[in-house]
Amino acid sequence: MNSRKIVQDYRISLAARLGAGTIALFSAATALSIATALLFAVQHPIDPKATVVRVDLIFAPPLILAALFVIWRFVQQCSLRATIDTDGMTIRTLRRQTALRWETVTSLRVDAPRTLHPVVLIIMALCCPMLLIPYLLSRLSPRLRYSLTLATGETVRIPPALAAKTSIVDAIDYIVAQRLFPAAVARYESGLPSDFGAFMIDAAGIHAGKKMLPWSDVSRVSRNTMGIAVFSTVQRSPWATARLKVVPTPALFETLTAAVLASRDGYVRDLART
Repeated sequence: MNSRKIVQDYRISLAARLGAGTIALFSAATALSIATALLFAVQHPIDPKATVVRVDLIFAPPLILAALFVIWRFVQQCSLRATIDTDGMTIRTLRRQTALRWETVTSLRVDAPRTLHPVVLIIMALCCPMLLIPYLLSRLSPRLRYSLTLATGETVRIPPALAAKTSIVDAIDYIVAQRLFPAAVARYESGLPSDFGAFMIDAAGIHAGKKMLPWSDVSRVSRNTMGIAVFSTVQRSPWATARLKVVPTPALFETLTAAVLASRDGYVRDLART
C-alpha cells in the first residue's frame, strides 16, 4: 500500500486553458490565412521592375512563426501538472517527468526581471518605442522564475505557467521553509551562521556584505516581487536590500528573522518544534 499522502494536485485551471485555447485557435486561423495569402503572393508575383514592396512577403513568415509559437505554448500548458505530497513533489510536462524528495532540497531560488539601465531605455525610446510596451507590461506585472536547488547541485525549474497561474509556489515556499527551519534554529543556538546569499544571520545580528545590524536594531524584514529589504529601528529607509535572486529560500530568511526578533530574551527552540 502506498503510504505517501497526497497534499495537493496542481494544474492550470479550466478557465485559463479555455482562454489560452481561444487564443491558440485564433492564432491557428491567423497563421492559416497568412499562409494562404503568402501562397497566393508566390503564385502571383508582381512585376520585378516595379518598386512596390510586397508587405505580405516580408511580414508573413514571422507572423506564422509567432502563431505557431502561441499554439505550442497552449499545448505545453495543457500538459503541465504537479503533485505535492508529504515526501516530495512530481512535475509533469509534455516532454518529461521530474520527481524529487523534500530532504534533498536545499533552497528555493526566486529570480525577478532585472530593471534596465536608463540609458538603454532612452535608446529604446528613440530607436523603437514599441519595444517599451512589453518591458513596461513586465514591470507592472513581473513574472518571477522559481527553481529548487538540490543537495546534488542540480536545479529543478518550476514551470513558469504553473508558478503564475496556480498557488504551487506558495506551497513549496512554505514546505521548504518549514523543513529547513529546525536546522537553521539549531545553527543559531549553536552560534553558527546561516548563509542566505546576500545576507547572513548569526547570534550577533544580520550581516550584509561588510556591514552588520545587531538584533537590538533590527526592526523587520520585508519581501515583495522584486527583492528583500531589512529595516532598522533607527532609520525609515531600508538598512540593506537585495534582489530575490541572491537570497535563497527567502521565506526561511523571513521566518528565522521573525523568530529571533520574537525571542530576543530567550530561545527559538519552541518555534522549531511547531
